[in-house]
Amino acid sequence: MLRIKCFAISTISITVLLFSSCLYVRTETSTNIAATESKAATITVSASTPIPSPTETEPALPPLPLIKTDCVGDSNDPQKLDLSGVVVFNQKRNEQNLDFHFYLLGLKNKNIIRTMEEGILTEISPDRKYLAYSYRSYDKDYYHLRVLDSHGETISDFPFSIDGIAQSFFNWQNAEQLRMLQQDQDWRVFVQLLNPFTQEHSVLRTDWDGVYAPENPFYDKLPQWKFDQSVTEIFFVYGSNILYDPTLTRAVYPKDDGNVALVDVKTGTELASAQFIDWGYLPSWSPNGEHLMIVNSEESADEFYLISRDGNKFQKATNFSEEFGSASVSEYAWSPDSKQIAFWLHTETGAQEAGAQSELAILDVATRQVTRLCIHGLSVSASEPWMMGHPEPIWSPDGRYIMITQWDDPAAPRKYSVLVVDPLTGAMEKISENTAPIGWMSSTP
Repeated sequence: MLRIKCFAISTISITVLLFSSCLYVRTETSTNIAATESKAATITVSASTPIPSPTETEPALPPLPLIKTDCVGDSNDPQKLDLSGVVVFNQKRNEQNLDFHFYLLGLKNKNIIRTMEEGILTEISPDRKYLAYSYRSYDKDYYHLRVLDSHGETISDFPFSIDGIAQSFFNWQNAEQLRMLQQDQDWRVFVQLLNPFTQEHSVLRTDWDGVYAPENPFYDKLPQWKFDQSVTEIFFVYGSNILYDPTLTRAVYPKDDGNVALVDVKTGTELASAQFIDWGYLPSWSPNGEHLMIVNSEESADEFYLISRDGNKFQKATNFSEEFGSASVSEYAWSPDSKQIAFWLHTETGAQEAGAQSELAILDVATRQVTRLCIHGLSVSASEPWMMGHPEPIWSPDGRYIMITQWDDPAAPRKYSVLVVDPLTGAMEKISENTAPIGWMSSTP
């Protein structure tokens, strides 16, 4: 199986050129299960057989429940939801070039709180309290970082440099620190942690045992393992493959031998290692840092795998290949309470060529129950939301609603709407058109 995903990225001249990239995704392989008794449990992911427990103490898992279909999305009647908080939108200003601006929209009264014309990279903190964005400053230092609260008030604003070196790319590592990427002339990637409120910074370790690093970043074999997508979909930061949990006590990274390793940051001990097909893709820690989710491409279907932070629990969370034959997962997001995952599911063969939209589904992490909602959006063949650089779906801060983008015509999309969905009732409210949601902030910081 060969799948292609294209992500169009805005072209901005900073210290480097950001440009579009078309990412190569995995080819099918098949391996046998192998578990070895050693200091770290090692598991090989099979294309056809569920993964066994990595330790003898872990009890056998019950069979995966059958996928449910709960068509809450059958109703097309317009709804008004009890919405609160602030949504940050990204909007293209000029049809002739990739030029964007950002604005904060209060959902209660649908009022624009603040517009940022000069913003370049924009990220909302995991606790939904703050918005950080970089911008060009022509009357001071060239590059600045600004932090706003949900009222649009400036909390912090300073030159975006460390030890005299300008910084370009960042994402939130946790509610208090930004993770920043920098590359030297030899293509080596350096990672710094920065507190945007105090400007304290420190180096984040990247030299873990056996870590995979491409000799040439333009021929990286690991394009889909990137996790901070608004940054690492461009070639400049290839090699930034180490995923720390929110507490910075665990790290997951791809190894040269093809394994994915989970390590204890303080002791350096490797807690578990798994042989995914081409390292898997879209790894993501739960907000509480208790579990890591990663997607593996098996035969004709993608599958979710759940790993506990101590490495003792290793679960296959879905069985799409058995139930659908063909299935793919394009994006997913943890709920704020770490109990559910909302994701886009594709089950139609050749759907990419036809331009069909994906279907919104929910995975209950504890029971491994998948529920299809019959709500469609995010056309696979359409490029504009990908151009905006912020993946969907997006949970509301209280975990009650989910925000998505839906196209008017999946086969030939012309315009798109931003919808807020109640996954329990299927009620929807349109809150914007032809804008891409960046994130959803709480009403008060």
